[in-house]
Amino acid sequence: MKERIILFTVVIFIMCFYGVSPVGAKMVKEVAIGVMDDAPSQAELDRYYMQYHGPEVMRTSGPWMTRYQLWLPYVPPKEAVERFGAVRGRYAELWYHEDELSDLPKGISAMTMPPWPISKRSGQTVVDVPANPTETFYDSDPSPAKTTILRWVTIIAYPEGVSVEDGEKWFLNVYAKEALKQSGLLKFVSYRVLSKNSGESGDKTPPPQTSNDKPAQSGDKTPQMSEMPRMKSWVRVCEYWYKDLDAWRKAVLESPPKYTTPSWGGKYPFVEMKSTFIPYYNDVDFLKGTYRLDSNQQSVIYNTTP
Repeated sequence: MKERIILFTVVIFIMCFYGVSPVGAKMVKEVAIGVMDDAPSQAELDRYYMQYHGPEVMRTSGPWMTRYQLWLPYVPPKEAVERFGAVRGRYAELWYHEDELSDLPKGISAMTMPPWPISKRSGQTVVDVPANPTETFYDSDPSPAKTTILRWVTIIAYPEGVSVEDGEKWFLNVYAKEALKQSGLLKFVSYRVLSKNSGESGDKTPPPQTSNDKPAQSGDKTPQMSEMPRMKSWVRVCEYWYKDLDAWRKAVLESPPKYTTPSWGGKYPFVEMKSTFIPYYNDVDFLKGTYRLDSNQQSVIYNTTP
């Protein structure tokens, strides 16, 4: 018994010394889709993000992070853009320990802004969710070594006038059960958005209008709050996995299950939505340094292999 107490004490000491949270500590992840999707090109987006934005976020919030990863989304199909608010840009996840969030810096000082004019209609959407799914409706445990995997990540809000309570009853008791009937579905999980809910582009660090000759600095004029996109009451992040885009198209567009129309009416998907299509693997990991800029600071070179 005495030996067990000593061993436990040593383990706790090691965990504290190396910054590891005790067993049971909850993780929170910040999910961002359509990050900087208003950039003139994907190459310019990546060059700015890797040279300025990512490193500046790391310098400010890095000590609190356990993950900071980026995915390069696929170009969304036209139908997904029109019906499901699909965007490209970048998909990002930033993970933190929940009990340390109160110590997290509230903003980034001396933030270098993009060299392109910021669009008020940017598709960027940011929310905080638990690191683990709130519900796992289906998981066939697909292996990326055995099949390709397309991840369709969606963020939803119930229409204006629909209470969260009514929306959740429909989502859990009706919609989720019917969505499981999609052909070719490999996985379907959902995360409840935490009360600390971010809105759309710019609500964390309002972006300024800038010139195109050099990155703007944080002291430049920022737009008035009235110019920023209206914040929505996002309620869930849902993730659906398929083999590829053809399988998604068949399951969602060509041969979808018969969905029950909710009490508020409308057409599928019956909710407000932003979404993106990403591969299984991320291509950038800021904590591991899986990229570098070339000698001219113009191109991003990746050195990560899944």
